[in-house]
Parts: sequence; structure tokens; C-alpha cells
Amino acid sequence: MSETSSSAPRSARWAGTLVGDNTFRRIEQSFVDRFRDRAASTQDYVDVANQVSGRDLTAYFHDWLYSPITPPMPGHPDWHSAPTEKGWVPGSAWVGGS
Repeated sequence: MSETSSSAPRSARWAGTLVGDNTFRRIEQSFVDRFRDRAASTQDYVDVANQVSGRDLTAYFHDWLYSPITPPMPGHPDWHSAPTEKGWVPGSAWVGGS
């Protein structure tokens, strides 16, 4: 599976809907503090999010980052995306292609 950078910022931001603003800020700060001036992987972020939130958010991130379809956006049940020949249109979490 390949990671898509276009969905990573969205999935992290929307994770805040699941854990709340204060916990989300703690996740972000913990991640920056832990990986300042060094490389980090997507899994590193997921691990920090799980640790700081006290929840297992692995499936949430996996769906947003690797699923060929766009999962529901937390807090926005009316949000949808439409498939195109190359993947998903802007506003969705996944863009296909190489």
C-alpha cells in the first residue's frame, strides 16, 4: 500500500473530532516534540495519537489513508465525494495514481 500525502493532513485534523480539541492539540504537540529534527512515519503519528488519546485510532487512520473509498467524515454526515477516472475529487481523502 502506498501512502497519500493529500489525505494525511485531513485525517489528522478530523481525528480531533473524535478525541476533542484539547487532546488533539496534545497529540500534535507530543508528535512535534518527539520527532523534532528527525524523520517520522505515518505509523509514528498513529502511535503517538493512540498513546496520547488513550484510544486505538489505528482503524480510523487506516481507513482515511489507505482505503480506496472515502470514509464518512466525523461530524459531517452530509459530506460526500465523487469518484473520477483518476481517483477522488478535491474534498475527498484519496487521490489515485502513481
